[in-house]
Amino acid sequence: MELTTICLTVLIITFLLIGNSPIQMPREAWGYALAKVFFAVIGGASFFGQIILTALPELQKTHDNPEDYFEHISKILRQGRAKLRTSSFIGAISPREGASHRSGASTWAAKPQASQAFSRSQFWEEEEDWVARAKENKKKKKKKKKKKKKKKKKKKKKKKKKKKKGSSR
Repeated sequence: MELTTICLTVLIITFLLIGNSPIQMPREAWGYALAKVFFAVIGGASFFGQIILTALPELQKTHDNPEDYFEHISKILRQGRAKLRTSSFIGAISPREGASHRSGASTWAAKPQASQAFSRSQFWEEEEDWVARAKENKKKKKKKKKKKKKKKKKKKKKKKKKKKKGSSR
């Protein structure tokens, strides 16, 4: 925060100096402008850095164990679409956490209890189901494409026959 204060003070002083002294040389004007930009960038960076540093401990509270967090993300990325089950989700939030969520507190991530967490076998079963459904959908799409191609070929044949009949008359 001290760096932000120093940068803001220097910016104010440069504005006062520029306002009270006539600038006759273009080099001086460029120098003042670059100094203002430099101190504005440093002051802004230190200000946002201070905000991030104050928010960082709160973010770390929501994810106590980074291994669990990254494992959860990798599961989501491998699984594809998420399936929400309201019954299991409602039981995962305790009344206190739900109340803090509604009041706007920063602890937004509800941690599921151990009994409600996915086991690896459940995860793999759901993933296998999802993969099987994806394969079935692919097969259905291929069949539809084949049917469309057949219909197009039939239409072309009919048009050719009509043209031949029309040209022979």
